[in-house]
Amino acid sequence: MTARDSSSHMDCGPHATLLFSDLDGCLLNKSDYDYRPALPALERAVAMGIPVILASSKTAAEMVPIAAELQIPVAPLICENGGIILWRGNGPERREVTGVSRTDILSVLDGLKSEYPFRSFRDLQLEGIMAATSLPADKAALAADRHSTEPLLWDGSPEQLDSFGRALSAAGLSFTRGGRFYHVAGTATKGGALQKVVAAAANADAVKVIAVGDSPIDQSMLDRADYAVCIPAPDGTMNVHAAADRERAASQPGAAGWAEAIHGVLDERHQASIET
Repeated sequence: MTARDSSSHMDCGPHATLLFSDLDGCLLNKSDYDYRPALPALERAVAMGIPVILASSKTAAEMVPIAAELQIPVAPLICENGGIILWRGNGPERREVTGVSRTDILSVLDGLKSEYPFRSFRDLQLEGIMAATSLPADKAALAADRHSTEPLLWDGSPEQLDSFGRALSAAGLSFTRGGRFYHVAGTATKGGALQKVVAAAANADAVKVIAVGDSPIDQSMLDRADYAVCIPAPDGTMNVHAAADRERAASQPGAAGWAEAIHGVLDERHQASIET
C-alpha cells in the first residue's frame, strides 16, 4: 500500500487545508470528555470543506464511533499515537500499521517488569482500565483493543522513570508521556502519520496544516503544522510549544480552548482565501 493509492486519496476542499486534532484534553475535555463547547468551531470547519483528521492515543475501535458521534465527515484516523492509520474516505477502509506490534512491546515489558514499578493496560485489565479512565466497560474494552502501543501508569520515582525510558530506548522502543498515561510504542509518531496523510492529499504541496495538541506526545504533530494550536492543561500549564509565527495558543483548556483557537485560525484561512 502506498499513501497515493486511490483508497487514501483525499480532497482538501476549497481552502486547501487539513485539520488534525488530538482528542483528550483538546477536542474532548480531559475530565468529562465533553465536546459540546467545541462543536460550533468544528461545524464551521466542516462547513468550510476542511477535512478533520482525528489523531489520538486511542484505538481505531474507539475512534470510529467518536468520529461518527461528532458527525465528522469520513476521513483517515491516526490511531495509537501514529502506530496505526485507518485509511477511510475513498475506496475500502484499510488499516496501515506503521509501528511495532503490541506483541513485541509486551515482550519487552515482560523483561523489565521485575525491575521497574509500572502497570500497563495488560496488567490493569478491564476493571483497572475502567478505574484509570472513568470509562464504562464497553468503552474500556475498545480502549484495550490495541495493535501497536501499550499505555501504562508509572508507580516509581523520577530517577527510576529515566532509567526505564533508557531501557526501552535500548530495546528500540519509544516512551512518551501523554495526557493521562505514558505510552510505549515503536518509532512511529503522530507527526509521521500526519505526513503520510498530507502526502495522500490532492495538491499536497499546497496544503496548509492545522494541528491541535496539548501534551508532549502531540509535539511531533505540532512541529509539522503551519498553524500549531497549543492547548493548556486544566491547571493552565502549557506542555507544548511552537515557533512564534506558527503557534496559536488557546487561553482555555479542553473543548472551550479548542473552539477559541480554531475559530481564530479559520478566520485566518478565510482571509487568505479572499486575498488569493
